[in-house]
Amino acid sequence: MITDKLPQGFLKNPKLHAYLFVSGDLSDRQNTARSIAKAMLCRNPKGDSQPCGQCDCCIKIKASTHPDCIFVSGDEKTSVDDVRKIEEEAYLAPNEADSKVFILEDADEYNVQSQNALLKIIEEPPKGVRFILTASSAGALLPTVRSRVCTLSGSVRTFDDILDGIKKQYHDISDEQACEVSYFVLGYDKADAQTIDASQISDYVNRAYMFLSGKDSDVMLNLPKKREELMLCMQVFMLAARQIALVKTAGNATDGILSRVKLLECNTKTSMKRAHYLYDVFEEAYLLAEGYANVNAVLSYLLENAK
Repeated sequence: MITDKLPQGFLKNPKLHAYLFVSGDLSDRQNTARSIAKAMLCRNPKGDSQPCGQCDCCIKIKASTHPDCIFVSGDEKTSVDDVRKIEEEAYLAPNEADSKVFILEDADEYNVQSQNALLKIIEEPPKGVRFILTASSAGALLPTVRSRVCTLSGSVRTFDDILDGIKKQYHDISDEQACEVSYFVLGYDKADAQTIDASQISDYVNRAYMFLSGKDSDVMLNLPKKREELMLCMQVFMLAARQIALVKTAGNATDGILSRVKLLECNTKTSMKRAHYLYDVFEEAYLLAEGYANVNAVLSYLLENAK
């Protein structure tokens, strides 16, 4: 029988009110958080704290439709007001289950003010309310937050692991392309190494190189017109701009999505100030696309600002 993947730390302490699950793999974080939520709300749990997987609670949590399992996406723009809404929701009585579970995704991306606002509700939650925080790195969370949760560890993606998987998946890929794709997967938390289009990512890396090295000023005129593709492209451009900024700071070449040769060429044409500026522009374009802004409007924004 297939059972849900539950960390040993949870199985040893299944009754705590707040957990932090840390994993470098997005799908690992999502799946494990759901498994823990099932174990918390399951109507027929097994003796080893495993959820039955068959009751209405387990089925609804798997489908993300359980009214008492609340998913909250997080990023650096999560405000104090957003956290207060979580607190208000926590004090409302559960709809179907005996308790409520909040899954706070990417809690490590909350800004300092939002993390501080989260402290009170995590430390003293209403009766029957439990929290599951997920993060790709525990280090980005305030020590005061970490001290109030039970930290559970999952898989950690390393560059070598990703590179090995990419080479096995794409037999005809060059070493440079394999490195580009691996650094993309490592740098973009939402990337799925199993479904990624290696040639597409390499194409976007080359576009970023041509633009940042000053070899092609028309790159912004020929960006992808589909939302998902544009978002991937902007992530590549962000990683490239960040790598250049790191080179300017460190004073020597650093490993990243751009090869050493491409990086050095871009470094001579892009100042630190411009690298930081372009990173902000690319990030804003990504967020606009992610927020379902009109794609043509996003492209116009890039034409106007990425100069």
